[in-house]
Amino acid sequence: MHGSLSITKAEFESREKNLCKLLIDTVNALHHRYHHSMKTTERNELIKEIKDNLASIRDGNMLYDLQRECQEELKTILKMMLHFNPVSFILGSSLALDVTLVFTDIEIKHWTNRRACVVSYQDFLIEIHNVPGRRVVLLEGVAGSGKTTLITLMLQEWCGGQGTIKELDTYQVLLHVVCRDPSTNSYESLVQKYLPTTFTQFGINTKPLLAQCRILVLIDGLDEATKPSCDLTHSGRHTNQLVQLMQEKVKLEHFRIPLNLLLSAWVWDQDPDALGITTTQTELYYHTHRLSKMKLQQRLSNHQATCDMSQATISDLIDELEEVLCKELLVALSLNQLVLTPEAVRRLRSEAMNRGLPDEEMLGGFLTSKCIKLGLQQYSAPHKGLQDYYVALHIVESLRKYHQVYTTSSRLMSRPMMKRSSIRKVLNDTLASIITDLKMYQNVLQHLAGLLHLHIDPVPNHMVVEVVELLRDAGVRNREQWLDLVEDTKASPAVLTAIASNALPFQGLWSSISSISSHPSINVKDGRVIAYSALLPYLTPTKVRISIDGKPPNLTPLVDSLVRYTYTLELWDLWYHPNPTYTPNASIQTLLSSSGMVTFKGQWTRGMESISPSLRYLSLSLSDGTHVTQLVPLLHSLPRLKYLGI
Repeated sequence: MHGSLSITKAEFESREKNLCKLLIDTVNALHHRYHHSMKTTERNELIKEIKDNLASIRDGNMLYDLQRECQEELKTILKMMLHFNPVSFILGSSLALDVTLVFTDIEIKHWTNRRACVVSYQDFLIEIHNVPGRRVVLLEGVAGSGKTTLITLMLQEWCGGQGTIKELDTYQVLLHVVCRDPSTNSYESLVQKYLPTTFTQFGINTKPLLAQCRILVLIDGLDEATKPSCDLTHSGRHTNQLVQLMQEKVKLEHFRIPLNLLLSAWVWDQDPDALGITTTQTELYYHTHRLSKMKLQQRLSNHQATCDMSQATISDLIDELEEVLCKELLVALSLNQLVLTPEAVRRLRSEAMNRGLPDEEMLGGFLTSKCIKLGLQQYSAPHKGLQDYYVALHIVESLRKYHQVYTTSSRLMSRPMMKRSSIRKVLNDTLASIITDLKMYQNVLQHLAGLLHLHIDPVPNHMVVEVVELLRDAGVRNREQWLDLVEDTKASPAVLTAIASNALPFQGLWSSISSISSHPSINVKDGRVIAYSALLPYLTPTKVRISIDGKPPNLTPLVDSLVRYTYTLELWDLWYHPNPTYTPNASIQTLLSSSGMVTFKGQWTRGMESISPSLRYLSLSLSDGTHVTQLVPLLHSLPRLKYLGI
């Protein structure tokens, strides 16, 4: 032949069916004619082989066509998800960032046999493939740690056909599942959502053909299952102050979250005095919320619908709509949803328009939106942490108003006409139901504890006690969560007393095992010095282990708090990297000479001659050989010394 046969897909399928029928009829005729020499089982096997061979030719073409159609359709849809603006609610901007412009690096720890090894994000797919039978991998991390950003990067690199993540291009189909999306509740609905054209074209063959493909399914937000989940102002100001501030704050766990770092930079740019070394996560959200409302008010002042209103009127109307919004977010949270329902969005639009406010501007001032279909927007809180903050704001505002009425009635009457409000009552009244499971409200209660002193002055003792009791009932057992509470409430004496009386009975809450002694001890790390300084006077005296990984900080807040304790002081950076020019600050010198110190690990330095004679365990790194001769006289002044490590 001097050319190729031109044939349509329909003609091919028709001829394939005719050929199949002809071959089967031929086999049946042979069996009928030579049935003595051809058994029925042999005939059936031959017919099956004919069908399988033809099907492999047909399905091979269909599989190739499906893979091509899938990739084209998926890339068109997925590219809509590759740009995002996590702070659009702050800036009121439609600017969306390419994920590669904000992505830096993610450290992944792979746990095997209770041991962790670090895996680069570029290689983690290889790690998956190296484990026989491994088809499901759970990637865990705190809210805002970069899980969704990593998924977005994978989507982009797969769509682009190249990138840094190895073996990503070996997958022919990539599906993205967002657990908070209520429209996806089955594999079929997922396929129809991302591949509507392909599903229509291949019909019932779609799923069997997909089963022959190499598929990667990225599932975002498993903790949000059943949920129906930038532009940064640039200025020419000197940033040394911000860099120094963040170097200190990065020791705190919640300031390792990318969103919090971003918000910190924005707040610092707008109001540098708002941030300090002791700024808590709740206070960061408080200042973010305060400044974003100011920006919204400025935009409304120049909007044609509201430019004739006074600033006071605009501010009051924003506050009114905010109350409605926070209530809707509480309802969404109670349903374990981040995305607001269309009915909730319609109610918010109606409330805005009834007040003469532009609905799009108002929604954009508090929420982020995402286009899920042509002409269909989906609204949600910018982040789960901010949703929890807004819900806490609703509770504290309800408590504040109720407390004002109660206080007024108490002053006017010998016996108040109403009972004191409670956090449970606010939740139950708002949701019109009795809440029995408080686990999903842990972060809300944490923010609430931090907001009380910002909205109610003075904070009634019964509110503080209730917050601590509710946190306990919500399942807070982790030592770090209680320490967060101490920091969030600025070490309120009422909070410290409530924690000491309500939280400590849980076994193992505060204790950890020291590497030198088998006795339980309170372990004070770099980022928890302030929290423990406030809490120690309220705890039952026991051993304290002060373990500092970074540069030796100012431990002055701890000095007075350790009066009733025996303690260990470990300065790991000086132990591993002795500095010949190092001189201990006044707080460390005070701790070294205190009778409560029983263990010290660090660097030999001048001034250690006054070290406490009660010392029992001493581990020193020497930066100079002459230090040995200086150390010998010191040993004679330590009568209780049991262990010396050099």
